[in-house]
Amino acid sequence: MVIAIIVVLSLLFILMLWSVVLYQKDKNVVGSHCEISEKPKLQLDVPIMEATIEDIADRVASENLSEEELLALVSIVGKKHKFPSDASIKDVEPYLRFVSQFCMNENAHGQTIVKMSNTLKAINPGYKLQIERLEKAAVKERDQKDSQAKIEELANELA
Repeated sequence: MVIAIIVVLSLLFILMLWSVVLYQKDKNVVGSHCEISEKPKLQLDVPIMEATIEDIADRVASENLSEEELLALVSIVGKKHKFPSDASIKDVEPYLRFVSQFCMNENAHGQTIVKMSNTLKAINPGYKLQIERLEKAAVKERDQKDSQAKIEELANELA
């Protein structure tokens, strides 16, 4: 009888641990204070609920972000940092810098950039033209840097 109780309690304990592990796996916490479903963990210098658009724009410029982390930042900007309406250029600059830095990030591939662009244009229709222009200019600049790097690499090989 005692053995049966121990076995049942052990099974309940294992089941409870398993459910906690599954819950944590599905929770996907971004930063330390905010849940964003279906997004990976991100490391920001401040808790995500306190992160400003400037913090996020600085973070998106980082070369070591994965494609999933970049899209998580788009989700955060879309949910927490809608572009200001009736604002001065100074107030809008960090939002536009986010778009530009995102497009110039080496880990942002074409499909990722399109997702970012479509998400932000849908949330901020008043900035559709600016987002499109920045996207094109930043991708062009990134492509030119890539071309220049390839030319320099080839020149070094030939030297």
